[in-house]
Amino acid sequence: KKDVPPELQRLARKLEKVWSAVQAFADDSGRKLSPVFIRLPTRKELPNYYELINRPIDMVKIQRKIQRFDYYDAEACRQDFLLMYSNAQLYN
Repeated sequence: KKDVPPELQRLARKLEKVWSAVQAFADDSGRKLSPVFIRLPTRKELPNYYELINRPIDMVKIQRKIQRFDYYDAEACRQDFLLMYSNAQLYN
């Protein structure tokens, strides 16, 4: 972490807050919407998912990318969230 530029450290802290807000989001009845996005199903559980979805991603992968400072701007993280939602729409 010492060799990570301060601006990337600040970005990662902000993205962690966004990630936490997405994870905590609930509908009007109080039901959290994130559990289905936390971890992808395994290839054994849903083999056809991996045949249909070219770039699978889940919240755990996004969080890992945040923690590894893989995002150089907020837009890249946003695109991963959009990809995750798009994958869910395509599959369902």
